[in-house]
Formats: sequence, C-alpha cells, structure tokens
Amino acid sequence: LYGAFLSAIAYGIVVTLAVICLNILWAKRLPIRHQLFQFIYVVLVLMMATLSMGFEVRIIQAGFLEQRDFNGGTAGYPGPAAYLGKNLDHALPVEFKAWMACLVLTNWFCDSILLWHCMTLYQDNRFWPNPTVTGVLHLTQITAPETSTWTVCHLHFNFTILYGITAVLINLTLTTMITSRLFIHYRRTTRALGPGHGNDFTTVVAMLIESAVLADVFMILFLVPYAMHFWLCNIMIQPLIQAMAPLLIIYRVAQGKAWSSTTSHSQ
Repeated sequence: LYGAFLSAIAYGIVVTLAVICLNILWAKRLPIRHQLFQFIYVVLVLMMATLSMGFEVRIIQAGFLEQRDFNGGTAGYPGPAAYLGKNLDHALPVEFKAWMACLVLTNWFCDSILLWHCMTLYQDNRFWPNPTVTGVLHLTQITAPETSTWTVCHLHFNFTILYGITAVLINLTLTTMITSRLFIHYRRTTRALGPGHGNDFTTVVAMLIESAVLADVFMILFLVPYAMHFWLCNIMIQPLIQAMAPLLIIYRVAQGKAWSSTTSHSQ
C-alpha cells in the first residue's frame, strides 16, 4: 500500500512533465522529424506510465476491497495481505504480469533515451549495449505459468537479478560517460572564455537530470532488498520513476538546455 501511495505521487509528476514537454514541443519550431519523434516518445512513455498505474490500482482494489476477507486471512495475515501475497508469488491474474511487464518496457524506454543522449555526446563512438536480451529472458521467466518476479527470486538462474544488474551497470556506465563529457565541456569552455560560461550544461542538477541518476538509484534500491528477499523491494519497484527520468531529459532537450549535435561539433 505504501508503494501504491508513492506510485500515485510519481504518476502525477509524470503526467505533469509529459504535458509540459508536449506544450514546449508544440510551441517550438523544430524540424518535423525531430518534433514527431519526441512527440511519439513522450506519448509512449505516458501511455506506459498510465498502464502501469492502472494495473497497480486494479491490484490494490482487488486486494483491499474485493478480496479483503481472502481465506479469512491465511498464515496469520489479514485478507488483503494474504491475497496480494499469494498473487504476487504466483502472478495468477493478468494484471500482475502486465504490471511487471510495464516495469521492463518502461526501463527500455529509459535506456533508449540514455543511449541516444550518449551517442549525441560521443558521435564518433557509437555502441549499442542494452539490457534487451536479459529483459526478454526476465519477461519469459516471470510470464511462465504459476511464476512471478517474486517466486523466481529463489531459483538458481534468476533472470530478474541478472536483468537488474545488467541494467544498473549499463545505466551507471552511460551516466558516468555523460557526466564526464559535460564536465570536460565545462573545463574547456571556462578555459577558453573564462569563469561563468557553460554553466547551463554543467550544474550539478543538469548532470543528474541528463544522466538519469534517478532511475539508477531506484533500480539499485529495488535490486538489493530483492536479492536479500526483503519486503522493502515491493515499495521500491517503481515503473513510474523509470518514466520520470527520460521525460526530464526530453524537457531539457525541448528547452534547448541539453547537449546537442551542434554543441558537440563546436568542440
């Protein structure tokens, strides 16, 4: 229930960011191809966030309203906890599997914007590391009959942990590369033009936003307690946080404050 409360707050932030991004993109005169791509991207991220929130609300409704007397409260737990515990363990209704799938798909959206942003910074060094393979394995494992993210945590070959570690390592690598590039740009700019120049690209807030540290932190906060079989992971598994990070990047891109190909060529 605490996780659902945090999700509701995060969803409000995601919707606000998406509306702001769409308004800025509509008002700015960008090349039609770039504008269309960013429009579609924002709409898809908002759609995934809405689906995730909808599935989570349905799960909470089933547990705390429709099934509040489930089995009379098995294993010493009240009805909602017994129902949610059983279905999270076995992922019987489709909304449980769909909610977990939203987390993976939203994470792919977040990774794709990071890869695009990193390729903009390092135009002559293109690479394509991504957690798609492990993400597919994770989805295959948790969508098997009578399984879920929580039951596979006891298996020897747990693709959820493998996927999480891969995603975190790639995100941290991209985060480090983006932050390093911004810092190098700041040093070159201040050396050539003096202090006070280039601050739009190199403030701490800009580095954190553009490198999507927000997504990295919450992925780690989920992965560690999940590997330890600790209940705190249920609060930290937040697909909406994954949606928030790329929207912040799109917001800065739409405002013209993020690094662009023109900035790279000027170096």
